[in-house]
Amino acid sequence: KEIQSLEDVREALIFLRESNVELPLITLGKEGAMAYIDGEFYKFDSPDVKVKNTVGSGADPNAISHVGHLLQIDNMI
Repeated sequence: KEIQSLEDVREALIFLRESNVELPLITLGKEGAMAYIDGEFYKFDSPDVKVKNTVGSGADPNAISHVGHLLQIDNMI
């Protein structure tokens, strides 16, 4: 299913959690990211920045670890 709305993102996050993903997190490009943790949805906004170079601007797996650290979650995938 193609994700077209935040409701679709919520459904996908629930599906991932029910599939035993410890910390389901979906990046939303310039709209930030959304996670599903302990039955709650968390929306993280992207800061407004002046773009100088887009090299390395893709979804960084290390960002997930940082989110987990901020939320004090262990056992990150």
